[in-house]
Amino acid sequence: MIDLVRPVARSTESFLPKTRSAIDDLLRLEAKFPNFHGKVYPTREDAHERLLDGIAELGRATNGGEDSNHGITEKGVQIIMQRGIQKSECGTGWVFSRDLRHRVGSLYGLYNHNLEQVATNIHCKHLLIKASLSPNYEEDESISRTIACYSKNPLFVNRVVEGNHHLHLNNPENVLPVIKEFILSNSNL
Repeated sequence: MIDLVRPVARSTESFLPKTRSAIDDLLRLEAKFPNFHGKVYPTREDAHERLLDGIAELGRATNGGEDSNHGITEKGVQIIMQRGIQKSECGTGWVFSRDLRHRVGSLYGLYNHNLEQVATNIHCKHLLIKASLSPNYEEDESISRTIACYSKNPLFVNRVVEGNHHLHLNNPENVLPVIKEFILSNSNL
């Protein structure tokens, strides 16, 4: 696991509104983009600009409305572009290769107690790499309880690595040694 400690929990109060929102969003997407790939951009540069706009939107959403590149370097953007766009089927431009349905909020969600039950029952090798400059995305108490559940597993390893949420793109040199050490230390299990 890199940066996110667990899926974000859903409260009982938010269950119906979030489920309704997910269905509405999916229906809107389906009506607008039948192939779920979205708009065709005439040039790679246009797709690059749209990606940057999307990153900025995400940054504003998670930074209280302030502009942000959400911590992705230009090199990280280029990596996303390399794997994240493709020629359109019609051949007139470029589309993002991801499925837009992934942008829709989850139709389903688990509650805190469900996530903690799952966390307690992980018995395999388990590595969590948390970014030092990234928030928890939920209350610290809930995250601490989940890490305590993971920690009951003797094969669980928790490491904090310098970087933000996109540390695997921006600072792979910080992530690779941790993954390599984890694999090597567990190779005999």
